[in-house]
Amino acid sequence: DLQIGRGDPLDEVRKIERYLRDPRVHVAIDPEYAVGPQGVPIETPGTISGEQINAIQDYVAGIVEKYNLPPKLIVVHQYLEDTVIGGEQIRSVANVDLVFNMDAFGGIAEKAERYSMFSSLGYSRYHGFNIFLRQDDRVMNAEEVLRLSPMPRVIFYQ
Repeated sequence: DLQIGRGDPLDEVRKIERYLRDPRVHVAIDPEYAVGPQGVPIETPGTISGEQINAIQDYVAGIVEKYNLPPKLIVVHQYLEDTVIGGEQIRSVANVDLVFNMDAFGGIAEKAERYSMFSSLGYSRYHGFNIFLRQDDRVMNAEEVLRLSPMPRVIFYQ
């Protein structure tokens, strides 16, 4: 789970290539911390572009191909509407399953509303949902999470 800070997202993924050679290791990106060269993490809302996501997908697909690995997950955590810029440019890449994860905590209704909004944006086939065991107002049970539409393909418990 990479928190990019002032670095370049692709460069940060390149730094973990030796771990990505393991078939059980995948990559997640917290773009809210990708603040660019002048930003301050936590103070400056971070972003990631569709082009940057495509470059990461291409790079990870190359690792999968080179080392004959099963497909890799790339998880992009998203809790703010403007976190992903140019999402319409994001494309599907062979050997990569791109998951956009609704990464907010709070009340069930608010979380469900955000999930519905993010999953309707259309730039990802796969959707994830985060459950925060300490920060959520009430921890959703499995049945509640599985009733979300579309049903999340990945569920994180944190």
